[in-house]
Amino acid sequence: MRLIASALVTLAFAGSGAIAQAQPLKTRTLKVSYDITLAGLPLGKADLSSSFAGSKYEMEGRAKLTGLAMILTGGKGEAS
Repeated sequence: MRLIASALVTLAFAGSGAIAQAQPLKTRTLKVSYDITLAGLPLGKADLSSSFAGSKYEMEGRAKLTGLAMILTGGKGEAS
């Protein structure tokens, strides 16, 4: 009798795991924008974006210099 009860409990947990795995993972996204300044003078902007789905993630970052910093260096960059 105990063997049948433990087998039923095992099947119940296995079935609930299969149901949980069948549901699509919810993707969560975080987007952040920064203004970069030095002593109140604008130097540039940076945008960061991250997406998370379960144990997988994607990250992307962009930065661009503006104003006097852009004239002096002409810099911008991206990463993903």
